Amino acid sequence: MRFTIASLLLSALMATATPIGSAANCADSRRVNPGDSCWSIASGAGLSIQDFYRINGGSGAFGGHGCPALQIGATVCLRG
Repeated sequence: MRFTIASLLLSALMATATPIGSAANCADSRRVNPGDSCWSIASGAGLSIQDFYRINGGSGAFGGHGCPALQIGATVCLRG
């Protein structure tokens, strides 16, 4: 079986995924699934996008506007 650096890094991230927001303050979390966006996760949890960003360390944690750095398999906080 052939492994690439990217696949090994993805496996390591998924195995050790911790909430992007402060883990000590994360009362509820969820894993990011294919097709998710910051907006869809926030909306599904009953949060405004601003609250979602605040709970998870600001929009910079996801690469800025539009969440280009949101990663499948990562865990995000839904309630601090």
